[in-house]
Amino acid sequence: MDVGIYARLSLAKTTAEATDEAVDRQEARCRALADAKGWHVAEVYPDVDVGAYRAPGKRKPPPRPEFERMLHDIEIGRINGVVFAKLDRLVRDHGDFERVLAVCEAHKAVLASVADPLDTSTPHGEAMARMGVTFARLESQTTGQRVAAQREQAARAGRPTPGGWRPYGFEADQVTIREAEAAVLRRVADGLLAGKSLTSVVREVNAAGARTVTGRPFSTQNLRKYLLAPRLAGLRAYRGEVVADAVWPAIIQRERWEQLVAVLTDPARGHNRPGRPRRWLLVGGMARCGYDDCGAALIVTPDGNGVHAYRCTSAHRTPGSRGCGRISVRARPLEALVAELVFARDWRHLDVQAARATDETGLAAEQAAAKARLVEVGRLHARGRIGIEEWLAQRDEIAVQVAELQDRLDDARRAAATADAPQSSEELRAWWEDDDTTLEQKRAVLDRMLVAVIIRPAGRRHGRTSMDPDRVDPIWRA
Repeated sequence: MDVGIYARLSLAKTTAEATDEAVDRQEARCRALADAKGWHVAEVYPDVDVGAYRAPGKRKPPPRPEFERMLHDIEIGRINGVVFAKLDRLVRDHGDFERVLAVCEAHKAVLASVADPLDTSTPHGEAMARMGVTFARLESQTTGQRVAAQREQAARAGRPTPGGWRPYGFEADQVTIREAEAAVLRRVADGLLAGKSLTSVVREVNAAGARTVTGRPFSTQNLRKYLLAPRLAGLRAYRGEVVADAVWPAIIQRERWEQLVAVLTDPARGHNRPGRPRRWLLVGGMARCGYDDCGAALIVTPDGNGVHAYRCTSAHRTPGSRGCGRISVRARPLEALVAELVFARDWRHLDVQAARATDETGLAAEQAAAKARLVEVGRLHARGRIGIEEWLAQRDEIAVQVAELQDRLDDARRAAATADAPQSSEELRAWWEDDDTTLEQKRAVLDRMLVAVIIRPAGRRHGRTSMDPDRVDPIWRA
């Protein structure tokens, strides 16, 4: 009789040799059983680094390519049975067990386990197999809980998670910095903080020959993921939350990394509409509807003739929009007017040296301490140590402090982003019109000087989308 051997390893070991040995051990034991029964092994089906446990809330267990190929070979008659080391290597889910059992019964194939007394040809043996699946599932659940607890403990101690791909910028131990890759990340961070777009820095690093851990060129998605990772700043995260200082050194210092995160997560970056690169200066909340009962951010859309305009879109036209649909102004004349207003603005009140000397680290630490006090006050109230009135008073006061510190941090980061920008009207105009000046650099200048640009309704003697300077009301930062 021709049989197949099924071997499964849930997690690949840290070396290829260890993984091969684990699968080979299962295969060797299965071959010994097949030889003892006089069966011929026609095929081996190894699933490596593949689980068989259906997690809570999931409709199906994880996909197993070799498992599916094995069932197909039973159906076409290539093999007449399956040999496996233990039942939990074959299945850990009742759904998978029912599938295997149904296929084997339909094609008169046998199931044989090295470690378990399995004989599905009798009702008693089938019942024992079902009990085995139940206990295998229980073992997966308890093992998962134990592994999760171990990983959380390692995270809170600042240690890396074992296994998996090595992080970009680090060696395989996940602790030692790989200087060549770290230099790429620092260069990219410098470019983004100087106002370059993510697309342009990706193009630069690929042209310089840098490659990802897998040897492929960078994309905006994977580079952004690398840069947003807390481990880059020497921080250990667990389930999306920073829980400890890491045991490895930082590639980029924390305050600079926080600036980088603020840039990359700025909602004004990226796209004006899904699938279209943003190429307009005032989108993302800078240009706003001038009706007192609206104030929504304007977006740029073309009309039937291809002329683009900043528009306040209503929910009827754009699902999810909070706009009123009553404001529209041509895009290019508006942006040209705003640029002229910026050129004419007195830059002398912008203290460049103060911008460069701002202690963002101190502000961030002060804000973190305030947030910690906010949490502690909540805990005291939860434990009955303070009453609700005292808790509410302290909570509100500390929340105001946190908000004020955030405003100061935002101001400091805006100032630092344009500390090297030209400080006179003539120099600024020349810099603005230079082809090497990116849209993000221009936006940084606007963000430092302007809170918003309010677009008022058009007068009766003008068209609805006309560019009347009286419609434009810039709100300057103090």
